[in-house]
Amino acid sequence: MTKSAQPLVLVFAIASAFVWLTKAFAPDMIFNSPPAVFFSQIAGLNYLGNITPDREPLQGVIVCIHFPLVAFTWLAALSGKRDFHLAVAFIGMAFGLVSLVTCMVSPKYASGVLLSGAAPNFLFGLAIFVVGGFGVKDLLGSDDQATKGALKKEI
Repeated sequence: MTKSAQPLVLVFAIASAFVWLTKAFAPDMIFNSPPAVFFSQIAGLNYLGNITPDREPLQGVIVCIHFPLVAFTWLAALSGKRDFHLAVAFIGMAFGLVSLVTCMVSPKYASGVLLSGAAPNFLFGLAIFVVGGFGVKDLLGSDDQATKGALKKEI
């Protein structure tokens, strides 16, 4: 019996939708959140503070980029398809790792907001990966039975 990460993906979808709505309609709540302030202080990262008029266009870009990810997470949560769950896990872990590397390598792009967003995304991604019973082979696509079956039909 295969394990299902669907309930966890649904929780992640709800959390992601809440964060997206906050970013879209009350971004200062994100930028001044306790986790953002904590990560800024503890790691010595940039503290962004309130959204200023010169940063509003960039905030709009971030909100627009974030929406398709939230929509896909909802699609995955409602579909129950393991491949979708794996994709959500990968996106969460990749965002977390890339954000951490960005904070370490490019301090001018680093901020407490970035790190405070990266941590829960990575942890949700990892939890979905583990609960779903996925392995490294799944991430690499080397153990995909559907692909193997399709290749056999073509030959």
